[in-house]
Parts: sequence; C-alpha cells; structure tokens
Amino acid sequence: MNNLPKFASWYVGTCTNTTSDITANLLLQIHGATETRVHGELGLFGNLAGGGPFHASLDSGTIRFTTCIPAIQVVIEWTGKRVGDRYSGSYQVTCDAPDPERGIMAREEGLWSCVQVNHLGHELESVFVFHDGETEGPLALEEFVQHATVDRWPPHALVARHDFKLWSTVEGCITELQSQTIGAN
Repeated sequence: MNNLPKFASWYVGTCTNTTSDITANLLLQIHGATETRVHGELGLFGNLAGGGPFHASLDSGTIRFTTCIPAIQVVIEWTGKRVGDRYSGSYQVTCDAPDPERGIMAREEGLWSCVQVNHLGHELESVFVFHDGETEGPLALEEFVQHATVDRWPPHALVARHDFKLWSTVEGCITELQSQTIGAN
C-alpha cells in the first residue's frame, strides 16, 4: 500500500500527440486508490482534447485507463508507469468516424508524463504555474498577476492556488481575480 498515490494527489505535466506533433499541458487528479484501482480526472489544456473522468486499473506500477469524446466517437486508451512521484507512458486514439478535413484521424498516438505536485512546500496564498513540463513558483499572488497580465505565460498554462485545491488556466485565474475585484467595488 505504501506505493499508492495519496488521496487527492495532483500530477502536472505534458501530453504530446506524436502523430500530429501537438503538445498540451496535462493535469491528472487522483481522487482515490486501492491496490488494484485508481479513479480521478484527466484534463488537457492547449490544442489537444480527450480528458475526462476515468477509472483505472493498477498492476505492478502500471496504470491503464480510458477517456472518450462521445460527440466525435473518439476513445483514448492511456497506459503509464509510476516511478517515484512521476507517471509517464503512451496513449492511443481510436476514432470510429474519422474526418481528415477536420483533423480527426482514425488512429493517432502520443506520449504523456506528469509529476506529483501537491507535496511542494508553499504558503497558502502562493501561486504555482505549470507549462510545458516546467514549474514556476511559489509566486506571491501580486507577482503572478503582474507577470500574467504581460503575457509571461500562454493562456492555457495551468495555475494552482489555495494549497493545490483551486486549479485553472492563467486566463481563467486572471478572469476570476478581475471579477472578484469588480465584485468588491
């Protein structure tokens, strides 16, 4: 049991579709785990789709799960290996209704990797930014806002706040902070 991810573990990294050479930020949240099962949610931020809730099997450190995009009849099969605080692996995309004109192929594949981040030491109001496999932080909220408003990070870079309990993109975080400021006036 000591090799299992802790409840509410967060993993951040990248996902690259090697068929199309497109990379997106990846956010994997593990809600809970047993010796043989894990459940959680996978989010992709950037120019890839296919995240969603999952229920995975675990076997000797190997994780296997499936996500799907029902609207375009796509199933993504994910396989990865956990080593220390990192998962990495590959995925295969299968589409029952390919549409090459819209960039939807019958078969695609890619690689993914992510590292556990909720063990990083930080202050409660600190901000962490994750993009292209890089981590910046902890940043004071004011410092984050200064850098974000001059486009230091792309809008789809991931942001963690409030002890890794509040996640969004840079764009979503700035929008939320601006609406809080307007609401307070």
